[in-house]
Amino acid sequence: MESPSLERILREAASDAALSPSSHNAQPCELALLTSDEARRALAEAGAPAGEGVHAVVALDPARCLSALPAHRAEMLVSGGIYTEALTIALAARGVRAELRWRIGGVPSGVARLLAPWEPVAVLHLTRSETNDAQAVAQLPLLAARRTNRSPYRSEPLAPEVVEEVRGAASRAFPDAREACGVVCLTDRGALEKSGALVGRYSDREFTHEAAWRETYAHMRFGPEVIREAETGLPITHLLAKPLPGWQQALMRRVLSPTSMRVLRPLGLTRSLARESGKAVAASGMALYLHFHEEEPSEAAQVAAGGRLLALWLALTARGLAMHPVSVMVQHPDLRRMLVSELGLPPGRGFFFARVGVPNAQLPPAPRRREAAERVRRV
Repeated sequence: MESPSLERILREAASDAALSPSSHNAQPCELALLTSDEARRALAEAGAPAGEGVHAVVALDPARCLSALPAHRAEMLVSGGIYTEALTIALAARGVRAELRWRIGGVPSGVARLLAPWEPVAVLHLTRSETNDAQAVAQLPLLAARRTNRSPYRSEPLAPEVVEEVRGAASRAFPDAREACGVVCLTDRGALEKSGALVGRYSDREFTHEAAWRETYAHMRFGPEVIREAETGLPITHLLAKPLPGWQQALMRRVLSPTSMRVLRPLGLTRSLARESGKAVAASGMALYLHFHEEEPSEAAQVAAGGRLLALWLALTARGLAMHPVSVMVQHPDLRRMLVSELGLPPGRGFFFARVGVPNAQLPPAPRRREAAERVRRV
């Protein structure tokens, strides 16, 4: 039987990579296969060896990227690294080795020009392996099982061996990811309560920063039919972690609109939402904090950090654990500084903060863009 082509395997793997998480579930990543004569010339001019294998490019689509806050740039780059990690796992599980050839900041201009307006974050050289990678085969179902779960979590602390697994989780796509970012696991009940208090006091910034809230609201999905057909975004039933009848979803659409929030803010609604978020953090089994080792990391380091983030998320998923990012606490410089100061966290810019634990409720998968295999672009 003839073995499938690398292009066919890449398209199959793209369907698995499409399950990777991204901020606001915006799904900003696209995938291209460099096949044209012009692309081959650009690769040759950049020193890529001719012969075996093909080159694939993970890129950001600016039209799908968040932009209301400066921190959203880092979130999009991290999302690109997450997608690249998921794609590398999906390929390895099918017997294809994906070697990172170039990443953002070093992608040859001739290659980047062919992809415009997309912004390439990673160029991978794909070649066949003799066997399917056993570790990747085990990770593949975890991509589908992984959830961003906003339901309450059980409060029992995580076992020490689980914490060590999280700290030790390594990126497949970016072997140098540890040099790009560090991981802090907060399991002490006092630290969790202090984390919850900070979230309860300050996370209403998520709702009071008008530009950021407008962008968040634009990604929210209301109504059973809308949610059923959605390919991106945040269903209100996921945000509230419970089913809602259509009339309640319609009501929430009005209550949470930027115009309504401006009116309701002085009445204490945003403070109430922040307090509930803080209680959820305080009652969790662990708080997770990821930080760049530098205050101004390179964009390549930010992409690599996404690889490590997905690796540890899959390690948690394998243990039946879920995560709920509390992104607002690392999106604003003053809140980041406060988090570091109050919790005694390491220096370097924080880019991810989340509560972790065993969820009380299982949620359905988030919306996903359809026909990922067909969307792979030949360039």
